[in-house]
Amino acid sequence: MTLIEVMAVVLIIGLTSSLVLLTVPSRKSAAQEAAEAISQTMISLQEQAIVLGRPLGIDIAENGEMTVHSYVRGAWSIEDVYPAGSRGGVSVRRTDIAIGLLDDDDDDDERESLSEAIASTQVVDPPAFISDPTGMSMTAIFLIEDRSQTFELEVAENGEINVRKR
Repeated sequence: MTLIEVMAVVLIIGLTSSLVLLTVPSRKSAAQEAAEAISQTMISLQEQAIVLGRPLGIDIAENGEMTVHSYVRGAWSIEDVYPAGSRGGVSVRRTDIAIGLLDDDDDDDERESLSEAIASTQVVDPPAFISDPTGMSMTAIFLIEDRSQTFELEVAENGEINVRKR
């Protein structure tokens, strides 16, 4: 066997192993799975609110469990509950309200008008996040964390949802 043949064999083995490494999917963290699941649920919620023509809301527990609410005949009712499932060990918290990232007067007016609208319809226990049938949503920022990673899920007023690693 010549040196050229040995080099060709090493090249072929190297190319084959690099292809194998590129095609093997990397394992997602629990935080990334939870962020994607919450994002997909919120997108679906927004679409359903538009199609049904009524507000829909969602509560997200600290463990990642999601409760979907529907606004019918002047009251909120629970539509569905999505358990945290395999997303154990994940912490979810809403930071835009707790930390006060929304400090300007416009956002305070927005929250007050939303609170007044909720109070005027005698709503009991509205969900933490509401999607309007016009496609607009409440602005919100959620942190989804596990032991190794943190993701930020941000919902803009126009309903756009962005998930990014922190």
